[in-house]
Amino acid sequence: MKKRSRKGLAAALVLTMALPVTAFGAETVQVDGYDRMEGETAKYQFSISNVTGKTTVAGQEAYVCQAPAKVTAVDELQTLEVTKYLSAGNALAAQGSMIPDGYTQENWEALYYESEGDTVVQVGTTYTIKDPGIYRVLGMYPVIAGGAEVYLVVESNGQTVASLTKPQYTTATPSTAKVLVNGKEMAFDAYTIGGNTYFKLRDIAAAVNGTAKNFNVAWNADAKVISLQPETAYAAVGGELAAGDGTAKQALPSSAPVYMGWMEYAMPAYNINGSTYFKLRDLCSLMGITVGWNDNTKTITVDSTK
Repeated sequence: MKKRSRKGLAAALVLTMALPVTAFGAETVQVDGYDRMEGETAKYQFSISNVTGKTTVAGQEAYVCQAPAKVTAVDELQTLEVTKYLSAGNALAAQGSMIPDGYTQENWEALYYESEGDTVVQVGTTYTIKDPGIYRVLGMYPVIAGGAEVYLVVESNGQTVASLTKPQYTTATPSTAKVLVNGKEMAFDAYTIGGNTYFKLRDIAAAVNGTAKNFNVAWNADAKVISLQPETAYAAVGGELAAGDGTAKQALPSSAPVYMGWMEYAMPAYNINGSTYFKLRDLCSLMGITVGWNDNTKTITVDSTK
């Protein structure tokens, strides 16, 4: 879920990349995102395998790859991130960050938290992308301004550039689960998408307001960024906890980045009728709120008191 945002730092940088302009035939290409002095030899940060061409997605130039595509560090780096996206039309919606081959979420994050900004990624660290989709690769050195950022469109299982880059609308079915918040039954306009239950962000903030895990939600209309402010009373904007109409809706992946402090978080989210809906477990995990499920009674429990 979390982008160890160094992307938060990278957002302020001008990212460039050295892209070959030749035709491809399942080649491996190397990427250098740093400016070089005249006559200086390029020093590549990472390589990408199974590249077959180039395209444009949401205004970004991207490599087309065939799965499995491998992203491999060819130099020691402070950051190497691979994040999956869905097309939201003219924008991309983050779906979560990958973990390198041979690591777990816990030991990969531990490297970053213990590094104190030094080199973390060793030469040969590899991400193997097996699933079709749109991906962003970010590689950075410690301290040195700049970075290497490229987008990939990975084709597989009949999914092509054309199908992967069109807006990924999906059907959101009204959830029938009962919801208990701190022991009290509450009604939500919640939806099931892909087997997961999604709740309106502001509804959850309103439901836990005044408890130990309350949080505020702020929207920056200019930057189109959502900010979460933990341990802060929720400021209502109207319409929270309104009942739904019980009908299925068309949902489009939300492209609005989510920040808490300076850290950006990649969580699947959908825009339904102009509101942003998050997977309940993702959102509650981020805010330290306990979520449970009773399969016998089809009841979701939310505990924000601890």
